[in-house]
Amino acid sequence: VVDLFCGCGGFTEGFKSAEFNILAGVDKDSDALKTYEANHDSDAYQLDLSEITPRDLCEHIGVQKNEIDGIIGGPPCQGFSQAGDRNPSDPRNKLVRNYFSIIEFVEPKFFVMENVPAITYSRNKEAISYIQQKSDKMGYNLSYKTINVADFGVPQTRKRTFFLGYKNTEPEFPNPTHENNRVGMNDVIDVPDGQIVSSYGTTETLKGERNTRHTSKPSYTVRATRCLVDIIPSDYEPPEDGSTPSITDVRIYRTDESESALIQSFPKDFEFVGNKTSKQSQIGNAVPPKMATAIADKVKDTLN
Repeated sequence: VVDLFCGCGGFTEGFKSAEFNILAGVDKDSDALKTYEANHDSDAYQLDLSEITPRDLCEHIGVQKNEIDGIIGGPPCQGFSQAGDRNPSDPRNKLVRNYFSIIEFVEPKFFVMENVPAITYSRNKEAISYIQQKSDKMGYNLSYKTINVADFGVPQTRKRTFFLGYKNTEPEFPNPTHENNRVGMNDVIDVPDGQIVSSYGTTETLKGERNTRHTSKPSYTVRATRCLVDIIPSDYEPPEDGSTPSITDVRIYRTDESESALIQSFPKDFEFVGNKTSKQSQIGNAVPPKMATAIADKVKDTLN
């Protein structure tokens, strides 16, 4: 397997746990690749996948087409994301096309692509149409599904859309393992009793206009731009004068990078390289390894 847009290696970590042989990880982020190399035996290559041709990519990483059974990866999704500018014309959206150009050249037995749920929204219908038509043209049976990773034991309610393609069989997704017994944030890190604040609505929460959830529940989504999770007292009440306090004054705890990585289901000994901002970005952008393992196990079963 080759991991494209590999980042720090969440996808690789999951597929490695399922006993796949990861031939290479490819990304253009130097810090993320240093993290990748620090935690994986696979070779890491700093390449811009928007510029290199599929043939040159294979020559550069030293693999032949017939060596690659699968391609996995999560092309950057800022143009599709709810958290971004939601611009269907964002140049980064074209990376999905680069991803499929590599698949077309390599002709692996399977591919797995991860992206944000918004890629399936009507404003991005051209992207979905392209993926469906391209997969059909290349001879792949395609299926895609939006999954909440909390249903697979990740202590975080993070929804992502996964695309599965197979040459000679129908795709199947794994069945949820924790749909009715989700792992709480306080199951994986030692945090005080309190309420978790959503990074998408901190101001609204402090005004008393947005719900929170207890630390015994999964965390909200760990984001690349705001990786650290805030906890406020369970009995928090907004100021009566209608003012909005600072989260710094209200919170009783904030996770650090290592704790946010555990919320993403990375192993405790996983080492991140770079400054604080870089580490937070790597953690927030990653595919949760536990979710990747569930996908990888199902891929292995399907191939067998």
